[in-house]
Amino acid sequence: MDIRTYYLELISGRKRGLAASFIKSFLSLISALYFLIINCRNILYKIKFLKERRLPCCVISIGNLSWGGTGKTPITEKVSNILSKNNIFHAVLSRGYKSKKSKAINVVSTTKEVVMKPPFAGDEAVMLAEKLKEVPVISGKDRFLTGKYAIEEYGVKALVLDDGYQHISLKRDLNILLIDSSKDFEKNKLIPGGSLREPFAALRRADLIVLTKTNQIDKNINSFKNFIKQYNKVAPIFKAVHKAEMVVDFKSKRAYEATLFKNKKVLAFSAIADPESFKKSLRDTGVEIIDFIEFGDHHYYSSDEIKAIDSKAKELKAEAIITTEKDVTRSSGLLSLMDNLFFLKLSVALDEEDEFERIILKYFEKSWEFFL
Repeated sequence: MDIRTYYLELISGRKRGLAASFIKSFLSLISALYFLIINCRNILYKIKFLKERRLPCCVISIGNLSWGGTGKTPITEKVSNILSKNNIFHAVLSRGYKSKKSKAINVVSTTKEVVMKPPFAGDEAVMLAEKLKEVPVISGKDRFLTGKYAIEEYGVKALVLDDGYQHISLKRDLNILLIDSSKDFEKNKLIPGGSLREPFAALRRADLIVLTKTNQIDKNINSFKNFIKQYNKVAPIFKAVHKAEMVVDFKSKRAYEATLFKNKKVLAFSAIADPESFKKSLRDTGVEIIDFIEFGDHHYYSSDEIKAIDSKAKELKAEAIITTEKDVTRSSGLLSLMDNLFFLKLSVALDEEDEFERIILKYFEKSWEFFL
């Protein structure tokens, strides 16, 4: 068992024993120190000792309280599509996580074309750039700097921050918080003792909350909402369903209805933050997973790893090899070495799509009242 797997089992509570108890106690001490640091930072911004910077346009932030795949990318895509549908010219700002040789400002796509690919741009930024036509996607750690560039270079009227909830140095007009309802969020702890980036009190900053993957849970959603309302009684709460929409042939790009793969024996692999969610989405299509191979989040595959996966599939007589759309975006060159490869295309639907759109447009209009 590698260190990453051991750590994830440790913080999830699956790893037990004397050694595990000792390590968890040590991690709890570090979490307490982290709590003090985060609280000090937030207080300094609250009393305006540290100053928020404001950009002259509407800023919409999409993020979460925990690390790991909560479904930020598809919700960011959905918000961008709403703005485009209403003729609001905007740019998407990505942090550019796990990109190599990144600069302060990295133009992943212009209004005309995608100009950067992994590993020089992060897989999430490139995935958004390929999906969002005529929307500039820019990555960089300093969102004020990348946002200023987007305004000056393209004249955008709105900025969408992908994974921006903790980037409180930039004033935002709408804070959208995503919470993965398939996890025991209520029992989570601060990193490194858990996966929380901030204490639950940070829920108060949210203007709108989306519970993701609600089709992958068996718990009472109303009691979950009540827990959230202990910290934020005002923000409307939406439910999102993440499900398999299509299975796409990697080489031909031909798309098939996911149900056509029912009862097929498949080998699946991924290098994403939430492989369990990928497994559940696959099982919902009715496929039989004969083997599942996990890699660390944002892992770049080697040619030897690709060949090993391909050989394993042939050894098990798998009828197909299936991975995620994000994996295909990140390692498209090497994956061309693999035979019979498909990727799962997911869709996200909200319980009240029209109301979600109305709120976004309301905050956009309200933000421009500030500049007029």
